[in-house]
Amino acid sequence: MQTPDAISSVAVTAHAACALLLALTFAYLSRLLGRTYLRRWALAWSCLLLAILAVRCFIAFGGRAFWVVYLVAEWYFLAALLVGCRELAVGALTRLHRFLVPGLLAAVILAGTLVPFFTDFTLLFSFQAAVLAMGFAAAFVVLGRARAERHTLGFHLMRAALGWLTVQFLLYVPLYLIEGLHRLDGERLHFEWLGYSPLADLCGQLLLGFGMLFIARADQAMFGARAATRPPRA
Repeated sequence: MQTPDAISSVAVTAHAACALLLALTFAYLSRLLGRTYLRRWALAWSCLLLAILAVRCFIAFGGRAFWVVYLVAEWYFLAALLVGCRELAVGALTRLHRFLVPGLLAAVILAGTLVPFFTDFTLLFSFQAAVLAMGFAAAFVVLGRARAERHTLGFHLMRAALGWLTVQFLLYVPLYLIEGLHRLDGERLHFEWLGYSPLADLCGQLLLGFGMLFIARADQAMFGARAATRPPRA
């Protein structure tokens, strides 16, 4: 995530482009289909885009203020993702603005309090990887509450992606922690395959995005079928 080599730079840039496209796509679909869970997912991808841009800016310019932006944006990504999955699975609406808008200041204060405890972004990412793993696992469980009629191809793709991302970020926790602690001791320990972690993140979250798109397509087909069978007005 933090390695500024060629592979990481390209993967992070591609990740940002994909997050932007998905955010715009779900914003459009939410207006087209009127589904609130699609609006939540549009917000989730927008927050992820902001988090990726914060990392990119940190790589380019440095500055711990970008760490705060990164933490808050990732937390809001998880919150919007979870709320969207709950609304899809249960069908109950959540008043997102009740905790997202008032919670922004609290999230910024919490992130600003945490950042000084980390002297290296590798250690910060180890902490954040644990949070992300728990968030993806929670979304996996919440999505599993969906009715059988919701168990479409998109549903299974989403759960596969969430399971993959949960395991992936759990693996990041000890590996980035070990690497960061060695840096504190002045040693250079680097797990080579972690240089490909941005590419792995991109693949897992692309699979998640494709699952969401398939779910939206299934909803669109269902919406069209119901409109076709609705009796004409007198």
